[in-house]
Amino acid sequence: MPIKLPSLDLCFDRISKESNTHSFHLCAVAFTRSGHIIASSANRQLTRADGAKKWTEHAEEGLVRKLHNLKARQRFRTVYVLVARWSDAQGWLMAKPCGDCWRRLNNYDVDGVFYTNADGDIEDAFRFGTITSIQTP
Repeated sequence: MPIKLPSLDLCFDRISKESNTHSFHLCAVAFTRSGHIIASSANRQLTRADGAKKWTEHAEEGLVRKLHNLKARQRFRTVYVLVARWSDAQGWLMAKPCGDCWRRLNNYDVDGVFYTNADGDIEDAFRFGTITSIQTP
């Protein structure tokens, strides 16, 4: 059975609701082979309780935390991740996970990772190829 990617319109919707960064928005969505969305997360600015330090939680980091809390690996046969980045000025952008996020996703043992690229396509990180063109919302 082929993998059914979640709609990028849905990803765009989640990006706009969950992200609190301003120059661009990045969202990571976990889904099953059939396209059922398990969880999502966006890049977020976080501040310590005393207000002394700010940092950015990457969407993939927040997603793995949510998946762990949901016990997704025990509940679902397959878990795939789609990472999408959107800029109001430039449209879809490269969203390839950074080295730390790759390690988190690999440690969680996801079955596949997909991400948007600067050409407006979705890349399959494990097959290193473009799988589909995407439309601007």
